[in-house]
Amino acid sequence: MSTGIPISADSSMAVAAIEQISAAIRKSGQEGLKFSKLDLSHPELEGMADDLKRLQSNFTTMKSFKGVSGTAKKVDEGNYSDVMDWLKNHGRQFSNEDARRQHFATVGNYFTHGSRWNPAPPGGSPPGGNQSGGGLGSSGIPLPGIGKLPGIGKLLGIGLGLAGIGKVTSMVSEGVSNATQEAIQLDTFKRMIGDTSTEFDALRDSLREAGEGLQLTHGETIKLAQSFAKASAYTDPMRINEEVRTSAGFARSFGLDPNQVTQSFGKARFLQAGGDSDTSPKEIAVMFADAIAAGGMWSKADEVIAAIINWTQQQERVSVDAPNVRAYADLSSTMNASDRPGLQSEAGASLLQMINQAMQKGGGAGTAGQNFMWRALNPEGAMGPFQMRMQQEKGMFGKLPDGRTNFEAVNQFAVKMYDNPLQRADALSNLFNTSMTQMHAMMDLKPGSHGKLGEMIKRYGIDPESINATSYQGLADVATANDSRLEVIRDDLLKREDLTDTQKETLNKSGGDDLRKSLALTIKDVGRETNTGTKMLGSLTGIQNALTNIGDNLLPAVYSIRDAVTGGINITDEMINSPQLSLGMAGGPGGI
Repeated sequence: MSTGIPISADSSMAVAAIEQISAAIRKSGQEGLKFSKLDLSHPELEGMADDLKRLQSNFTTMKSFKGVSGTAKKVDEGNYSDVMDWLKNHGRQFSNEDARRQHFATVGNYFTHGSRWNPAPPGGSPPGGNQSGGGLGSSGIPLPGIGKLPGIGKLLGIGLGLAGIGKVTSMVSEGVSNATQEAIQLDTFKRMIGDTSTEFDALRDSLREAGEGLQLTHGETIKLAQSFAKASAYTDPMRINEEVRTSAGFARSFGLDPNQVTQSFGKARFLQAGGDSDTSPKEIAVMFADAIAAGGMWSKADEVIAAIINWTQQQERVSVDAPNVRAYADLSSTMNASDRPGLQSEAGASLLQMINQAMQKGGGAGTAGQNFMWRALNPEGAMGPFQMRMQQEKGMFGKLPDGRTNFEAVNQFAVKMYDNPLQRADALSNLFNTSMTQMHAMMDLKPGSHGKLGEMIKRYGIDPESINATSYQGLADVATANDSRLEVIRDDLLKREDLTDTQKETLNKSGGDDLRKSLALTIKDVGRETNTGTKMLGSLTGIQNALTNIGDNLLPAVYSIRDAVTGGINITDEMINSPQLSLGMAGGPGGI
């Protein structure tokens, strides 16, 4: 028998409410039936009849909205016969799982208004506004002359005091200010990339969509786009949006600063650190996540990324073209996993730079070193002196015709020449201008686990483009985890509220490598954990974005007043009492 659990108006709670309803219908054996065919007297649906009728009523109300954009339009385009039809088939409208979940949460929040789970009466405006597939709630508070402003009811339910906003006049002023700044930043961004083909509103909406689900304000998303464009020299706005979503999601996944990470992704793009200019942002993310996880540098993820970028820049100043970045990431992550401070983080990066520079200059041991290098890299004498010099300029990770790197070839030749490890360390320290201790430690390194994330993605047939942008930390953890760690990850994942019953059942049944696969397939869809911190950040940024959306609607009225004032025209009572400005505030109409 079903028991109702009161749930607040928060969208994540609305999702839980819809899932509770779906479970009750499934248990009653009526899954797939139209609303008109449901037996609301069934024991499993006891007490839910009025709530289900409310859902259907709100569905009908939403379907009545015409000429709207965003979420309500998406529902209208689905041609659903009733709320049950939407519940079963809404996923067909979305190729992106993030967009589907956002749509489900937004529409579910609207449909549950007036039910036991969300007692607030349903609002008169559809959710969505300028957003596509998402948006904030649609309940509103009536304001004389303007009707209901989308999203305000939900904002008040969260608590406007959290945002430092105490009055409706302050809210409207805040919204106009946000919208004005967003418009100015967007204009600056368009000029920065030389974009003359994309409509202003279309570019604004696409940028807003890029920031959805990442707890970013609209203004922050534009700043990230500017940072990426400046670092990468990209000019395609739609490609920039894709990159921003991946880099910001990666930052949220690892708990890093989105702006710093976005700049790093932009630099990686410009330097072609992925191997060429067409490498997808998801592949760049996998490369970074792999290096972080393989070295166990979870709390120093930003330093790992910075080291890769810095080495790439240094190498390209000599070799011009994109270097073998993955080979660098492989060795540096092995050094980070060594648990020897002198080989880790900044110390390890400095050591590799030292070896690399010595390699480029032909070694640091004079004629003897040059002869040693020649025999190591050119044993068959196939390269002439000028070809040999260019091969050395590729640095320690430059590839030889047989597939080995320069550093591998030198090490292998040293093993051949010196049986005594200490004698070998001495020779290599002279060659690379390092200490003997450093080279001895480098020779003792055990093979690392770099590349396991990329291998896991290929092994399980995961399309990199389908990965939730906030999943990389979790996926990297799964890829490098031993059996006991996999069990811990499963236990933690099963505690989350955003998993479906099917996902939980699969995780509970899985073992061994099947468990790793089940964890990977689940995490790549659900992304990072939702907790009090992420909800709070999402609420605060949601408030600011809702106010910005409201401010957008008021900007035309602001322009009218400006034109009237600058043109010397008297502002009439009719202008002040226009539908956009008659807010009914204390102290008279207007109030902006």
